[in-house]
Amino acid sequence: MTKKIIALVLALCFVFAFAACKKDKDNGDTTTGEPNTSANGETVANDESTDAEPASGDESTEAETDASGNTVAPEETKKDNQGGNQGGSTVTPAKPLSGTAEIVSYFNTAINNVKPHSKSITSKYLKNSQAGKADFGNLPGGVQNLANKLIAQNMGEDASKKNATYTSAADKNKYFPVEGQTWSSKLTAANVSSATATPKNGGYVITIKVKPDATTDKVVIGGGNTPKAFSVVTPDQIYANAGNAKSLIGDVKIGFRNGKIVATVDANGHVTDAKYYFEWNLSLVAVKSISVSIWFGIEQEFAIKW
Repeated sequence: MTKKIIALVLALCFVFAFAACKKDKDNGDTTTGEPNTSANGETVANDESTDAEPASGDESTEAETDASGNTVAPEETKKDNQGGNQGGSTVTPAKPLSGTAEIVSYFNTAINNVKPHSKSITSKYLKNSQAGKADFGNLPGGVQNLANKLIAQNMGEDASKKNATYTSAADKNKYFPVEGQTWSSKLTAANVSSATATPKNGGYVITIKVKPDATTDKVVIGGGNTPKAFSVVTPDQIYANAGNAKSLIGDVKIGFRNGKIVATVDANGHVTDAKYYFEWNLSLVAVKSISVSIWFGIEQEFAIKW
């Protein structure tokens, strides 16, 4: 997901930057060619963007805490205490789960077991959408039409994420939220607007709605609200993939809203299905003269086997 989004963002940035340069040169009489697209309509980025992985910090020395702020034993310690349980640490359901903090803590334990202990993770689908009308500011009409066409070409289902199954530790870490990390959630009660746990077949259907994040250039994976449980793109990743064209992009800011996770947890505390949806805002100023704001939506569902 991350690479395709970065490719789209870079293509849009280059279109807007070119328009800004032309505007400065000829006072707004802007013409531009269409960006490169693949045979199936997807944006084609330069080689640098396709090789980059999401930025990740060194998690090895960071103490993990639950929703109440209590220190949680490292994953290695948990494994030592499992007594040979191949399914990973078993979450004993508290019936009923009460209060946001308890539900979020239970969810964290269950979802963070997925990457290290599940047998396989299958991406059932991934859909990209435009979440509202784009604000192109003072862009010429022709450039706006080109940008809208580029966006439309990259919306809809991602064929590479249709029924794609991951079994190796590397692939599970790479493709299951949070992409590129060994963990899946660092949410606390302070990060969510609501959390419910509906009993089902001895387990729960957990629904968590995450608080929005203001549009900023300081997005950090594992920080804020949404980046603590969703696979997001950061301004730093966009700049890192821009190569020599970084100076053309201008100021990039990203925000998040409407984050929602629905996870089905069985009687053993294993997540068997997880559905993610959130919206993210791309806000940029190209060459200090053109301001653009666009909201996108991303929905993805996973099936997990144990």
